[in-house]
Amino acid sequence: MSDAMWTIIILSYLFMVFSMLGWVLELFFRRFISMKKWINPGLLKGPYLPIYGTGVVCLYVFIHIMKSFEGYFAASWLFDLSVIVGIGALMTLIELIGGLIFIRGMKVRLWDYSKRWGNYKGVICPLYSLIWTLAGALFYYALFEPLNNMVYSFITLDWLLFAVLLVGVFFGIFIADFCESVQLVSKVEKLAKEMRMEVDWDRLKSEIREELKSKSLKTSFLSPFNTPYGIAEHMKIHFEGKRRNKKD
Repeated sequence: MSDAMWTIIILSYLFMVFSMLGWVLELFFRRFISMKKWINPGLLKGPYLPIYGTGVVCLYVFIHIMKSFEGYFAASWLFDLSVIVGIGALMTLIELIGGLIFIRGMKVRLWDYSKRWGNYKGVICPLYSLIWTLAGALFYYALFEPLNNMVYSFITLDWLLFAVLLVGVFFGIFIADFCESVQLVSKVEKLAKEMRMEVDWDRLKSEIREELKSKSLKTSFLSPFNTPYGIAEHMKIHFEGKRRNKKD
Protein backbone atom coordinates (compact mmCIF):
# COMPACT_ATOMS: atom_id res chain seq x y z
CA MET A 1 0.00 0.00 0.00
CA SER A 2 1.31 3.46 -0.89
CA ASP A 3 2.28 6.05 1.73
CA ALA A 4 -0.52 8.32 0.47
CA MET A 5 -3.13 5.61 1.10
CA TRP A 6 -1.76 4.97 4.60
CA THR A 7 -1.97 8.69 5.32
CA ILE A 8 -5.58 8.88 4.11
CA ILE A 9 -6.58 5.93 6.31
CA ILE A 10 -4.83 7.38 9.37
CA LEU A 11 -6.33 10.85 8.96
CA SER A 12 -9.78 9.39 8.27
CA TYR A 13 -9.53 7.29 11.41
CA LEU A 14 -8.51 10.33 13.49
CA PHE A 15 -11.36 12.37 12.00
CA MET A 16 -13.84 9.65 12.91
CA VAL A 17 -12.65 9.16 16.50
CA PHE A 18 -12.34 12.82 17.44
CA SER A 19 -15.54 13.90 15.70
CA MET A 20 -17.35 11.48 18.00
CA LEU A 21 -15.37 12.44 21.11
CA GLY A 22 -16.02 16.11 20.34
CA TRP A 23 -19.75 15.39 20.16
CA VAL A 24 -19.65 13.79 23.61
CA LEU A 25 -17.73 16.79 25.00
CA GLU A 26 -20.20 19.30 23.55
CA LEU A 27 -23.16 17.22 24.68
CA PHE A 28 -22.08 17.48 28.34
CA PHE A 29 -21.00 21.12 27.91
CA ARG A 30 -24.54 22.05 26.84
CA ARG A 31 -26.12 19.97 29.57
CA PHE A 32 -24.09 21.21 32.54
CA ILE A 33 -22.61 24.58 31.50
CA SER A 34 -24.16 26.50 28.61
CA MET A 35 -27.85 25.57 28.18
CA LYS A 36 -28.47 23.27 31.16
CA LYS A 37 -30.32 20.91 28.80
CA TRP A 38 -29.67 17.74 26.85
CA ILE A 39 -29.31 19.05 23.29
CA ASN A 40 -27.94 17.14 20.32
CA PRO A 41 -25.01 19.44 19.45
CA GLY A 42 -24.07 20.50 15.96
CA LEU A 43 -25.71 20.58 12.57
CA LEU A 44 -25.91 16.85 11.89
CA LYS A 45 -28.13 14.19 13.44
CA GLY A 46 -25.50 11.61 14.31
CA PRO A 47 -23.08 11.59 17.26
CA TYR A 48 -20.23 13.45 15.59
CA LEU A 49 -19.01 17.03 15.21
CA PRO A 50 -16.84 17.46 12.09
CA ILE A 51 -15.16 20.62 13.38
CA TYR A 52 -13.49 18.60 16.16
CA GLY A 53 -12.37 15.90 13.76
CA THR A 54 -11.09 18.52 11.34
CA GLY A 55 -9.29 20.34 14.16
CA VAL A 56 -7.46 17.23 15.38
CA VAL A 57 -6.50 16.20 11.84
CA CYS A 58 -5.08 19.69 11.26
CA LEU A 59 -3.21 19.57 14.59
CA TYR A 60 -1.80 16.13 13.80
CA VAL A 61 -0.56 17.26 10.39
CA PHE A 62 0.70 20.60 11.75
CA ILE A 63 2.77 18.95 14.51
CA HIS A 64 4.27 16.46 12.06
CA ILE A 65 5.24 19.32 9.74
CA MET A 66 6.70 21.34 12.61
CA LYS A 67 8.78 18.38 13.79
CA SER A 68 10.54 18.33 10.43
CA PHE A 69 11.86 21.84 11.25
CA GLU A 70 12.75 21.12 14.87
CA GLY A 71 16.48 21.13 14.14
CA TYR A 72 16.34 24.76 13.03
CA PHE A 73 15.35 26.00 16.51
CA ALA A 74 18.07 27.10 18.92
CA ALA A 75 16.36 25.54 21.96
CA SER A 76 13.74 22.86 22.54
CA TRP A 77 11.60 25.21 24.63
CA LEU A 78 11.49 27.69 21.75
CA PHE A 79 10.31 24.94 19.43
CA ASP A 80 7.63 23.82 21.90
CA LEU A 81 6.45 27.40 22.36
CA SER A 82 6.21 27.88 18.58
CA VAL A 83 4.17 24.69 18.25
CA ILE A 84 1.76 25.65 21.03
CA VAL A 85 1.22 29.21 19.76
CA GLY A 86 0.77 27.82 16.25
CA ILE A 87 -1.82 25.36 17.53
CA GLY A 88 -3.79 28.15 19.22
CA ALA A 89 -3.72 30.26 16.07
CA LEU A 90 -4.69 27.29 13.88
CA MET A 91 -7.65 26.29 16.05
CA THR A 92 -8.88 29.88 16.23
CA LEU A 93 -8.64 30.13 12.43
CA ILE A 94 -10.63 26.91 11.99
CA GLU A 95 -13.30 28.21 14.37
CA LEU A 96 -13.41 31.56 12.55
CA ILE A 97 -13.73 30.04 9.08
CA GLY A 98 -16.31 27.48 10.19
CA GLY A 99 -18.42 30.06 12.02
CA LEU A 100 -18.40 32.59 9.19
CA ILE A 101 -19.29 29.96 6.58
CA PHE A 102 -22.45 29.06 8.49
CA ILE A 103 -23.40 32.61 9.45
CA ARG A 104 -22.77 34.33 6.12
CA GLY A 105 -23.55 31.45 3.82
CA MET A 106 -26.43 29.76 5.64
CA LYS A 107 -27.68 32.33 8.19
CA VAL A 108 -27.13 29.72 10.93
CA ARG A 109 -25.22 30.38 14.15
CA LEU A 110 -23.88 27.18 15.73
CA TRP A 111 -22.16 28.95 18.65
CA ASP A 112 -22.28 32.47 20.00
CA TYR A 113 -19.50 34.38 21.80
CA SER A 114 -21.17 37.77 21.30
CA LYS A 115 -21.31 38.34 25.08
CA ARG A 116 -17.61 37.57 25.52
CA TRP A 117 -15.02 40.33 25.75
CA GLY A 118 -13.10 41.10 22.56
CA ASN A 119 -15.22 38.80 20.38
CA TYR A 120 -15.29 39.08 16.59
CA LYS A 121 -18.81 38.69 15.19
CA GLY A 122 -19.58 36.31 18.05
CA VAL A 123 -17.51 33.61 16.32
CA ILE A 124 -14.14 33.88 18.07
CA CYS A 125 -12.96 35.59 21.24
CA PRO A 126 -9.75 35.82 23.32
CA LEU A 127 -11.09 33.55 26.07
CA TYR A 128 -11.79 30.63 23.75
CA SER A 129 -8.60 31.23 21.78
CA LEU A 130 -6.77 30.82 25.11
CA ILE A 131 -8.79 27.68 25.86
CA TRP A 132 -7.93 26.22 22.44
CA THR A 133 -4.25 27.06 23.02
CA LEU A 134 -4.24 25.32 26.42
CA ALA A 135 -6.11 22.35 24.95
CA GLY A 136 -3.56 22.28 22.13
CA ALA A 137 -0.70 22.28 24.64
CA LEU A 138 -2.35 19.33 26.42
CA PHE A 139 -2.73 17.55 23.08
CA TYR A 140 0.91 18.19 22.17
CA TYR A 141 2.46 17.14 25.49
CA ALA A 142 0.11 14.39 26.65
CA LEU A 143 -1.75 12.98 23.65
CA PHE A 144 0.29 13.35 20.47
CA GLU A 145 2.85 10.59 21.03
CA PRO A 146 0.40 8.06 22.58
CA LEU A 147 -2.05 8.87 19.79
CA ASN A 148 0.63 8.46 17.18
CA ASN A 149 1.60 5.07 18.62
CA MET A 150 -2.02 3.99 18.92
CA VAL A 151 -2.82 4.87 15.32
CA TYR A 152 0.14 3.02 13.90
CA SER A 153 -0.41 -0.02 16.13
CA PHE A 154 -4.13 -0.16 15.31
CA ILE A 155 -3.78 0.31 11.58
CA THR A 156 -1.44 -2.59 10.92
CA LEU A 157 -1.73 -5.40 8.43
CA ASP A 158 -3.58 -7.47 11.07
CA TRP A 159 -6.19 -4.78 11.69
CA LEU A 160 -6.19 -3.10 8.29
CA LEU A 161 -9.38 -4.64 6.92
CA PHE A 162 -11.27 -3.90 10.14
CA ALA A 163 -9.95 -0.32 10.24
CA VAL A 164 -10.93 0.30 6.60
CA LEU A 165 -14.37 -1.26 7.17
CA LEU A 166 -14.95 0.81 10.32
CA VAL A 167 -13.94 4.05 8.63
CA GLY A 168 -15.97 3.15 5.52
CA VAL A 169 -19.15 2.53 7.53
CA PHE A 170 -18.63 5.76 9.46
CA PHE A 171 -18.19 7.88 6.33
CA GLY A 172 -21.13 6.18 4.63
CA ILE A 173 -23.41 7.18 7.52
CA PHE A 174 -21.74 10.57 7.84
CA ILE A 175 -22.18 11.49 4.16
CA ALA A 176 -25.83 10.38 4.14
CA ASP A 177 -26.44 12.44 7.29
CA PHE A 178 -24.62 15.42 5.79
CA CYS A 179 -26.67 15.36 2.57
CA GLU A 180 -29.94 15.18 4.51
CA SER A 181 -28.84 17.99 6.83
CA VAL A 182 -27.88 20.19 3.88
CA GLN A 183 -31.45 19.92 2.59
CA LEU A 184 -32.77 21.00 5.98
CA VAL A 185 -30.31 23.89 6.22
CA SER A 186 -31.29 25.11 2.75
CA LYS A 187 -34.91 25.42 3.94
CA VAL A 188 -33.80 27.19 7.11
CA GLU A 189 -31.51 29.50 5.13
CA LYS A 190 -34.32 30.51 2.76
CA LEU A 191 -36.66 31.37 5.63
CA ALA A 192 -33.90 33.19 7.52
CA LYS A 193 -33.09 35.36 4.50
CA GLU A 194 -36.78 36.19 4.03
CA MET A 195 -37.00 37.29 7.65
CA ARG A 196 -33.52 38.88 7.59
CA MET A 197 -32.39 37.19 10.77
CA GLU A 198 -29.89 34.57 11.88
CA VAL A 199 -30.93 31.25 13.37
CA ASP A 200 -29.58 30.22 16.75
CA TRP A 201 -29.41 26.52 15.88
CA ASP A 202 -29.25 25.00 19.35
CA ARG A 203 -31.89 27.33 20.73
CA LEU A 204 -34.22 26.54 17.83
CA LYS A 205 -33.82 22.80 18.51
CA SER A 206 -34.52 23.38 22.19
CA GLU A 207 -37.61 25.47 21.44
CA ILE A 208 -39.00 22.81 19.11
CA ARG A 209 -38.58 20.08 21.73
CA GLU A 210 -40.19 22.23 24.44
CA GLU A 211 -43.10 23.12 22.15
CA LEU A 212 -43.76 19.48 21.27
CA LYS A 213 -43.45 18.40 24.91
CA SER A 214 -45.95 21.07 25.96
CA LYS A 215 -48.44 19.47 23.57
CA SER A 216 -47.60 15.92 24.72
CA LEU A 217 -46.13 15.06 21.35
CA LYS A 218 -43.20 12.71 20.78
CA THR A 219 -39.78 14.33 20.42
CA SER A 220 -36.56 12.94 18.98
CA PHE A 221 -33.17 13.69 20.51
CA LEU A 222 -31.18 12.97 17.35
CA SER A 223 -33.81 14.42 14.98
CA PRO A 224 -35.31 17.41 16.82
CA PHE A 225 -36.55 18.95 13.55
CA ASN A 226 -38.97 16.07 12.96
CA THR A 227 -42.11 18.00 13.81
CA PRO A 228 -45.73 17.75 12.59
CA TYR A 229 -45.99 21.54 12.40
CA GLY A 230 -43.24 22.12 9.84
CA ILE A 231 -39.97 23.96 10.34
CA ALA A 232 -41.38 27.28 9.05
CA GLU A 233 -43.88 27.55 11.90
CA HIS A 234 -41.24 26.94 14.54
CA MET A 235 -38.87 29.43 12.93
CA LYS A 236 -41.50 32.16 13.06
CA ILE A 237 -41.82 31.60 16.81
CA HIS A 238 -38.02 31.52 17.11
CA PHE A 239 -37.61 34.85 15.29
CA GLU A 240 -40.41 36.49 17.26
CA GLY A 241 -38.59 35.54 20.45
CA LYS A 242 -35.32 36.99 19.13
CA ARG A 243 -37.05 40.25 18.19
CA ARG A 244 -38.55 40.55 21.70
CA ASN A 245 -35.13 39.94 23.27
CA LYS A 246 -33.61 42.70 21.12
CA LYS A 247 -36.30 45.17 22.20
CA ASP A 248 -35.77 44.27 25.85
